[in-house]
Amino acid sequence: MKKIYTKNLCMYMLIGMVAAVVAIFILQTITTSLGNTSASREKLSTVKAVSRFP
Repeated sequence: MKKIYTKNLCMYMLIGMVAAVVAIFILQTITTSLGNTSASREKLSTVKAVSRFP
C-alpha cells in the first residue's frame, strides 16, 4: 500500500510541476507579445508624426 501511495504522489508532483511550467510559459508569452505590440504601435505613431513634416 505504501508503494502505491508513493507512486501516486510522485505522479501528482510531476503533473503539478509540468502544469506550473506550462502556465508560466503561457503567461510570459502573453506578457511579451502585449509589450511588443504596444512598443510597435508607439514606434508607428512616431514614424507617422515625423513623416507628416517634409
